[in-house]
Amino acid sequence: MYKTFLAFLFIAVLLSPLQKAYAEKSAIGTIVEVEGAVAMAKGDEAITPAIGTEIHLNDTIETGPNAKALILFIDNTEITLGENSRLTVDEYIFDADNANNNKGRFSVLRGAFVFTSGLISKHEKPDVKIETAYGSIGIRGTIVWGGDIDDEYNVFVQEGEITFATDRGRVTVRPGEGTKVHSKRAIPMRAKKWGEAKINRARHSVALKNGAALKQRVAKLKEKHKALYQKHGKEIKHDRQKQNDLKQDRKRQIQEKRTERRTEKKPEKIQEKVQKKHQEKRQELRGGNEAPDYEMREKRHLQNKAIGTP
Repeated sequence: MYKTFLAFLFIAVLLSPLQKAYAEKSAIGTIVEVEGAVAMAKGDEAITPAIGTEIHLNDTIETGPNAKALILFIDNTEITLGENSRLTVDEYIFDADNANNNKGRFSVLRGAFVFTSGLISKHEKPDVKIETAYGSIGIRGTIVWGGDIDDEYNVFVQEGEITFATDRGRVTVRPGEGTKVHSKRAIPMRAKKWGEAKINRARHSVALKNGAALKQRVAKLKEKHKALYQKHGKEIKHDRQKQNDLKQDRKRQIQEKRTERRTEKKPEKIQEKVQKKHQEKRQELRGGNEAPDYEMREKRHLQNKAIGTP
């Protein structure tokens, strides 16, 4: 596992330039605590994070053996990582003015974690999910723990409610309950109450040492984050306006092309074919007589005069 952790530091430098573009935007969180060896892939570089290191979209944080980390996001969501864990922020939108726009996608594909919901999940239908190696956790105003216990992946809910879904099924887990699964292709076990001993094992895997100091640090960061989420909100509105402008431009281009097709003159050959078709139709109606219209009228006039029709 330690070799894997060291390899992460080397591989991180090969990350996509797209992540660098995201890193240029405002921060969406801050590292509150670091215990032991923690690595971070930030943009196209690997760094050793410290207390106060800012988190951006697509950042990845990885803890080594006997290491832990606590991240506070600008909406007050907290994620604590146990040892040998790996977290990636895949998608994050926090709109303080309109909760309907809020969205979070996190990946914890290795190790134990505890997720404490912030404002991003305080919505009637929150759009927040945590992807694990065994299934997806749908968050609903929650404090939820996930990790390995006795060679099986377990999920425990302290507050709120979650939906844990694998490739084969899903289960709803409520406060004090837990579920487990041994494979992503297995059906998760029906949720049931956990005993105190098992709960303590889960808590111990993510417990940090400086509890009292952390509370004070978190309180200060929440004040600092107010400026960050205001900046983040402005960026969201700017991006959304840009997307709307692009959609309007595409609609306008499509409409212009349709108008051009309707108003453009038909080629001469097509006009000749249309005229010929109309002429053949008139001849068919006249019984094949190719005489012009004025001759036909004169002929009908003479016939009517012969029989005495006025």
